[in-house]
Amino acid sequence: MADNKIKLNICGNEFTIITDEDVAYTLELANDVNVKMKDLQNNDNLSIVKSAIITALEYCNDCCKAKMETDDLKNKMKVYFKEAKKLRDDYDSKIKEIEQLKEENTSLKERIVELEANGFAQTQKEPISRPVKNSNPIIVTEGSTSESADDDDSEFFVDGNKE
Repeated sequence: MADNKIKLNICGNEFTIITDEDVAYTLELANDVNVKMKDLQNNDNLSIVKSAIITALEYCNDCCKAKMETDDLKNKMKVYFKEAKKLRDDYDSKIKEIEQLKEENTSLKERIVELEANGFAQTQKEPISRPVKNSNPIIVTEGSTSESADDDDSEFFVDGNKE
């Protein structure tokens, strides 16, 4: 960008500056400084030098706070990027695990088909033994016969046969 030669008037003091900044932007900055300095001069009866110093300190303070906020945001972004990368890595790992499980599942299904084709098919689909129907415990003591705690006629099954 070409150097811009700009005439400024701040608190009645005219001077020319040369800058790479946009003319409109530079004039807006000069106007802000002018307004701030005039407010200080009118409200606090300060000299031009003192109002310029206070204005410079206020703008410097604003700049430092903005830099600290920027640094804080950059640090937060770094943390978020690290977390996002970890989440992405975890996601990729889970996708790989899912693919491996799908392959294992397919392999096991193929093995079942192969075993069934070779005569190793399961003929009985029900479990071999069934759970005890009676919820009361059977009490067996030395020298006694088994009896139910409630002496009811509840049935229980072992190996599919009533006992």
